[in-house]
Amino acid sequence: MEYLTTNRLTLIIILTLLYTSVFGKVWRINNSDDSADYESITQAQLDDIHVFEGDTLYLEGSLTSYDGTINKRFVIIGPGYYLNENAQGPYSNIEARLHNVYVRAEGVYIVGINLGSIYIYDDQVVIEKCRFDQIQLSSCSNVIIRQSIGDRISVGGVANIIVKNSIVNDINSSSGVFSEISNNTFLGSVTASANIFRNNILFEEEAFTNSYNIVSATTEYNLAKDGVLGTENGNKLYAEGDVIFVADGTSDSKWMLDAESTYKSSGKGGTDPGAFGGNLPYELSGLPNLPIIYEIETSGVGNDSDGLPVRIKVRSN
Repeated sequence: MEYLTTNRLTLIIILTLLYTSVFGKVWRINNSDDSADYESITQAQLDDIHVFEGDTLYLEGSLTSYDGTINKRFVIIGPGYYLNENAQGPYSNIEARLHNVYVRAEGVYIVGINLGSIYIYDDQVVIEKCRFDQIQLSSCSNVIIRQSIGDRISVGGVANIIVKNSIVNDINSSSGVFSEISNNTFLGSVTASANIFRNNILFEEEAFTNSYNIVSATTEYNLAKDGVLGTENGNKLYAEGDVIFVADGTSDSKWMLDAESTYKSSGKGGTDPGAFGGNLPYELSGLPNLPIIYEIETSGVGNDSDGLPVRIKVRSN
């Protein structure tokens, strides 16, 4: 008789539905389930016989944080975040938290993870649909941070950095120039030099002290208070009491523009300013682009003759 844990069954179904050949081999990482392939990223990348550059690691939800140094070109996919707040997420609301991690490999792609502090020291890294405490970039280039939400982005000695469609408290650059900072919602301070600073919302939230030092060749279609960016080139000035965001919502949905806001469609090309505008808008809970199993019914027990009866509901994402 074979016993299947819910986590293991879920991954079997997902891997059946997904064309995994795009990302090489696929491995399950779980520090609380012995049926997983590896218990940590470190353990996986030490297995030089089976695990190679370009492989995909599914970081499964766990009550215990993962950490370590990433020194191979991996695709690392988690289940998302705020899973107990937003509807249409997976049936399990347990996040995968990657805490105090160092990226020392080129081409790493991370999506759907609850990041603590992550330190990036190599090029062509993508952080997508993640929640973070701090992202620190040092001596790297061609890094993209998009569709994410977090506290602080710090950069130094960098080049060709893009920050798009994210909700961020503070961004600070001690040296280096961003290629593009666009369609973000900033709640705190912004100190940055950028080739393009476009379609952003600089919102003065009471919980944060706002200060701005923005140098950009193209500063346009942003929304700010106190005339910090002026009113030329499509930049707009909002006043105290103006309706901007929805009246209430979850930790991330509350930053959507209100349907009745006068600033709807005020971005370049008629798009919305802020994280939910543009051609790649922020997506609630950072759900990865995978089939989402949101309901599952099974006894969890099967045998060779009868198999394992399972009833699932899957939503395309």
